[in-house]
Amino acid sequence: MRERTPDERPDSWPILRSFKLWAILTSVLLIIIFTLQNTDSVEMRILIWSFTASGAFLVLVAVALGFAAGWVFRSARGHGFDLFG
Repeated sequence: MRERTPDERPDSWPILRSFKLWAILTSVLLIIIFTLQNTDSVEMRILIWSFTASGAFLVLVAVALGFAAGWVFRSARGHGFDLFG
C-alpha cells in the first residue's frame, strides 16, 4: 500500500465537489420548480402569429433554445470563430 502525501485528500465523491455540477443541478431544480408552478395556458404573440400553449411547455422550449444557442456558440468559439471580436 502506498503512503499518502500530506496534500492528497481522499475524495469519496469528487464529482460532487465540482462547482459546475452544483450549478447545473441547482439550475435544473429551479427550472423544474418554475415549470411546475406555471402550468396555466398562455397566449403567445410573435409578429403576426398568435397561439396558446401551456406555460410549462413554453418554459421548457425557452430553456431548450437557450441550451442549444449556448452549445452552438461554445462550439463555434472552440473552432476559432469569434462572434464579437
